[in-house]
Amino acid sequence: MLVNGDEGVDRDVVKTFKRMYEEKLTAWEALSDAEKYHKEEEYVEFKRKLWEKRFPNKPFRIDRDAPEEGDDGGDDDDLEIAIVGGNQNLLCPLTQSLLREPVTSQVCKHSYSREAIQQHIRIQSRGNQRAECPVAGCKHYIASRDLKQNKELARLVSRKEAQSRMEREVEDDEYVVMH
Repeated sequence: MLVNGDEGVDRDVVKTFKRMYEEKLTAWEALSDAEKYHKEEEYVEFKRKLWEKRFPNKPFRIDRDAPEEGDDGGDDDDLEIAIVGGNQNLLCPLTQSLLREPVTSQVCKHSYSREAIQQHIRIQSRGNQRAECPVAGCKHYIASRDLKQNKELARLVSRKEAQSRMEREVEDDEYVVMH
């Protein structure tokens, strides 16, 4: 880009771009793998598949590569799963039951049952297509277009439901044996 025929301006822009690129690259390379990739859905899905092959009987944990000695991977609360150093609640904040067709707001990152949050938005939006997030303390406003299907949460809910079914079957079997 030449301004008033001044070739020096063009070199300054290229020099500035190269300097800024190098700064960004250095900052990126200084990040840990978790900081670089753990929020990328495709990366998390890939790690989940590897985990399930390597540790078929242990819950998926992306915050570490393998269970520590003696760790059964099940020390989290039954309705929360460790994900990238935080906990993900499997209960819908609106229905207070396990998530159904989980969706996550791209605005505030809270997750809800699809039907419940869409109904909340319809009722609360009063025609402007946006409603305040129903999670206590969150002041973000969300719209249906902000919601994205959350396959990982759907998978976790499905596992939780299967685990609960198995536990009920064991309890039923124990009841039959004892009586």
